[in-house]
Amino acid sequence: MTMTHEWRSMQWSAEYSVNNHAIDLQHQRLLRMINMISDGMMSGDARRVSEMMLSELVAYTRSHFPTEERLLKKHEYPDFAAHKQEHERFVERVLHFQREVKLGRPASSLNLSLVLSEWFTQHVLGSDHRCAEYQRK
Repeated sequence: MTMTHEWRSMQWSAEYSVNNHAIDLQHQRLLRMINMISDGMMSGDARRVSEMMLSELVAYTRSHFPTEERLLKKHEYPDFAAHKQEHERFVERVLHFQREVKLGRPASSLNLSLVLSEWFTQHVLGSDHRCAEYQRK
């Protein structure tokens, strides 16, 4: 049995907004990286694109997560520790994928694309929206 997956670019929509321009721009950057990895899979250049995007993704996590965490501390977000832990687990996964892709493991790019898409929708629409709602109150 052959499995196929129809790749569709994820498009930014107002529902993703956390009503913080800087954070929204950073989330849009992440969305572009996710789409570039998916596009690389479709073009048959998954490994090269994934390696490039993973380097960018590591840099992204080093700037985005501290920015978000400073805001959470500033607003004394009560679930700060759990949110920070989500970030730490994500960084571990990204570093794992970076090692796997460099080793040329064939399923790594596909898994990376799926994990990033899932992270984006679950973390941004879930955790980040709860933080934004708390900050609005």
